[in-house]
Amino acid sequence: MSEGTDAVRNRPSTPLSAVAAPGAGAVQGGLAERLAELRKNYEALLGEKVDAVARALAGVRDRGLLDELKRAHQLAHRLHGTAGSYGFGPIGSAAGRLELAIVDQLRDPTSDRRWSAISTALAELELEVRPFRRAPAPAELVVPTPRRLAVTGPELPRVASTLLLVTADQALRLQAAQAATQALTTVVTAADAADALLQTRTQPIDAALLDVDPAQPMATIELARRLRRLPGRLSLPLAFLSQEGSLQARVAATHAGASLFLTKPVSDQELTSAVRQLCNREARERVRVLLVDDDPHFLEVLRTVLQAEQIEVHTLSDARRVVEVLDHISPDLLLVDLMMPGISGCDICRVVRTSPAWQMLPVVVITADVSPEQRIAAFEAGADDYLPKPVVTQELLARLRLRLEHARLVRERSSRDPLTGVLSRRAFVEAFAARLADAQRRADSLALGLIDLDYFKRINDQHGHMAGDRVLAAVGRALDSRLRDADVRGRWGGEEFIVALPSVDLPTAGAIIGRLREELASSTFIDDRGAAFSGGLSAGVSLFPQDGHNLDELLAVADRRLYAAKHAGRNRVHTREEDAAPEPPDSP
Repeated sequence: MSEGTDAVRNRPSTPLSAVAAPGAGAVQGGLAERLAELRKNYEALLGEKVDAVARALAGVRDRGLLDELKRAHQLAHRLHGTAGSYGFGPIGSAAGRLELAIVDQLRDPTSDRRWSAISTALAELELEVRPFRRAPAPAELVVPTPRRLAVTGPELPRVASTLLLVTADQALRLQAAQAATQALTTVVTAADAADALLQTRTQPIDAALLDVDPAQPMATIELARRLRRLPGRLSLPLAFLSQEGSLQARVAATHAGASLFLTKPVSDQELTSAVRQLCNREARERVRVLLVDDDPHFLEVLRTVLQAEQIEVHTLSDARRVVEVLDHISPDLLLVDLMMPGISGCDICRVVRTSPAWQMLPVVVITADVSPEQRIAAFEAGADDYLPKPVVTQELLARLRLRLEHARLVRERSSRDPLTGVLSRRAFVEAFAARLADAQRRADSLALGLIDLDYFKRINDQHGHMAGDRVLAAVGRALDSRLRDADVRGRWGGEEFIVALPSVDLPTAGAIIGRLREELASSTFIDDRGAAFSGGLSAGVSLFPQDGHNLDELLAVADRRLYAAKHAGRNRVHTREEDAAPEPPDSP
């Protein structure tokens, strides 16, 4: 037996199926029942799976078919990885020993020297499976595949965000309430850990701000971990507020999942900025993961666990279609088995890394072979991480959380306009394509708004470019806070902004942008000399599908309507090309 197999067999961790056991903290209720059902279904198929391996090996011995030997290897490989993940550890280990014996035979198919090892391993596997065998099924009976759970499309998030504040400090509660008002966020408070857990279980929470008790700092660390272990809270954004800013305190906070660490006393501006960052829509968008594995039972248990964490899951059993599916669903992470027929996980990694669109996609490989050679091969092929089979729930979720959070931060830094905080032009185009695909798939509407600041050149000339930058930043903040989480905001260039609003009609889209116009018009800005001034905006709005079927067509219509709004007097929003007498030429 190889050293790698020993390591997998003796791992002291809990397989995925064991989350259904009483007292499991990672999942509860419906998930536990569903996993128990999947385990029962898989148990009923164990005998047939071993029989399939035996039949393939019999074909090799009786007819010398190399294809049957390869098929036996593939079946044993699947059983090795999946049985352990369902909680049948001894069966998975026995299948792993059989897999290794078959691999030795494949290295020299014409030799009979390895057949005794194969026979012994097959007999050991049969002994492990025998207690789970049922009455022999008729030869014509087709073994059913596991029942599939429906994969729902991305839900439209709520307009407002909700921040959980855990503190007994009344002054901090008042300060946070003011910061939340500025960030258009609702705050719910909890005085202790029990109250915080109850609040998080019973209502939607988008982020949590934890005030560290200097007398019991580890209690706050433990609360953070418990919050992240609640169903659906895998990626809950967390921030710590502490009187101690030492390196040790910061390291402890990051290990507990904190993405922000603030030291007391904290200014109103710092707290408002932290609330905005915590409740950023990008951090709350539903994560999309693509699973690629040729074993439908393994795909099913992974799908069940990830969906319980509010992750949108897509599965693919035919790895040859991976490029097509990647382009279609645009996942946030790819989880791929290392050994599959036709194309290996390493080859998939190489294909992904040679595609400009997917070079930054996090790729995690899963393998029952944890030998150093396989791990090195996976990393050389472009994998970011690997998971050994049988997969352990907590390890799976922890590794995925780490990869997704890192990818989100990299994506956000590279895709956002640093002055306004909204998407750059290129990033908006990519995000719009995804929203347009969703609208086409659901036969839904999608509004596009093109926004231009009025007399912006005059503002720069009269009040200075720094003042102009403050206006641009204010528009970015308004777009970020006033629109829904499902909406997409971008800076199109200069003083032009662009927004995409799913599932609204033209009048509604016009009213939404109209409220932004009113807010800007009522705002007062101060330049470096202390002079006050105001700003304004004009906008044109178009709608999919009636005004166009792609970005270029919709943008052309929105641009004509923006032009009409400018020539109708500025500071207005047009949802159709209205006849308007052009005003005298002036700075835009």
